[in-house]
Amino acid sequence: MAFFHFIASGAGRWTRVLAGAVLMVIGWWAIGGALGLVIGAVGLVPFLAGVLDVCVFAPLWGLPFNGEGVRQATRRQHPEAETRAPTPTATVPDEQPAPSESDEAAARPAPPEGDTHRPAAH
Repeated sequence: MAFFHFIASGAGRWTRVLAGAVLMVIGWWAIGGALGLVIGAVGLVPFLAGVLDVCVFAPLWGLPFNGEGVRQATRRQHPEAETRAPTPTATVPDEQPAPSESDEAAARPAPPEGDTHRPAAH
C-alpha cells in the first residue's frame, strides 16, 4: 500500500499531472494520427486524476476512490510513512523541586582519604 500512499500524496498528484500532460503532448502533437489520439487520451486519465484528487485504481485494492480517503487509509496502515514534520509547540520547562540539605551534602565532593583536619566548631 506504500504505492497508494505516494500516489495520494502531493508529490504523487504532481507526478500524475505531469506524466499525463507529457503523454497528451506526445500523443496529440508529436505523434498525431490515430495512435497519437489514443496515447493522448490515455494521458488524460492520470492528468485528470491528479487534478481532481482521485485514485482510479485504488478501489481494486479495497481503498476509497477519492484521494483524501486513500491518504487516511494508508496513514492507518503505514504511520511511519507520514511525511509531515510535527508542528512545533511552545513548551514550559518542568519545574524542578528546590534542592534539600541532603541533596546539597551529596553534591559536595568527599574529602581526600587520610584528611583528618576538621574545621573548628564555633
